[in-house]
Amino acid sequence: MQLEWELLLTFPGIGGMQGICHARAYEAPGYRPVVIAGELTDNPGTYIPNAIETLAHTIQEQLYPDGREFQLIQHRPPDEYLAVDFHHRSVSENPDDPEHLVDQLIIITPDHERHRFPGNMKPGDFRDPRWIPIKAIDTLLRCAVQRWEPEEYTAATIAGPAGQQLRDRVQAHNRSVSQRFDEWLG
Repeated sequence: MQLEWELLLTFPGIGGMQGICHARAYEAPGYRPVVIAGELTDNPGTYIPNAIETLAHTIQEQLYPDGREFQLIQHRPPDEYLAVDFHHRSVSENPDDPEHLVDQLIIITPDHERHRFPGNMKPGDFRDPRWIPIKAIDTLLRCAVQRWEPEEYTAATIAGPAGQQLRDRVQAHNRSVSQRFDEWLG
């Protein structure tokens, strides 16, 4: 396989927050594409496993809008690679299943009032993720995969000043969302 796409990708996270990851798409004729979603050390938002379904949907929309299937691999430097397998279920199969919700929140105020926010429906049909460790990513992809030390795996290292600007925008967005929750709680 060969590297076809490499980009920083923002994705919807928990409670209106966003996350940012390093996405690398590998392709070869006759094979399902493989997308490695890397957890940047300086991700200012939602951790990839907590929003894996929305990340998969974002990858589908951004890289494979034609509906092609792809294999998603979650990566944490330096060498943790996990294949993510999904069941593909639409909301219409069971609209009341809480697994369809992106981010259920229960906020408990200082006076012990509970406020439940059911969250939004997960987009697409990526459901019920299961993670499977991968021991040899280079062997799986039949090519060398670049690696970074954790302290060097940042938006700026990957994409230079534009990467840092994107990271800063995501961080500003997340601060705004957090501030709105703080104001709501009073």
